Amino acid sequence: MSCAELYFLGTGAAVHPRRMQSSLLLDYRGAAVLVDASCGAANALQALGYPPESVGVVFVTHGHYDHVCGLGLLSFVKSFRGGPPLTLYTPRPRRVL
Repeated sequence: MSCAELYFLGTGAAVHPRRMQSSLLLDYRGAAVLVDASCGAANALQALGYPPESVGVVFVTHGHYDHVCGLGLLSFVKSFRGGPPLTLYTPRPRRVL
């Protein structure tokens, strides 16, 4: 068994007729790490055999809606089903001049 496995949950743009929005799941030695939480991430996790509440860490690559719109549902599911506390990593805010 490898120490890490990477799954593409979605690779589409914000609006795409056949592909879900961008999300990746990294299974690192049994720890579920989500990179971007698209709107369909919770359903894609479940379909892959990873209950959404198993995710303990989410990395957000940038603040576009299609990369964060699934955070609400993920948090909601975890509040009812339990699982590890959710740790969220986001990019530093940029100062606009």
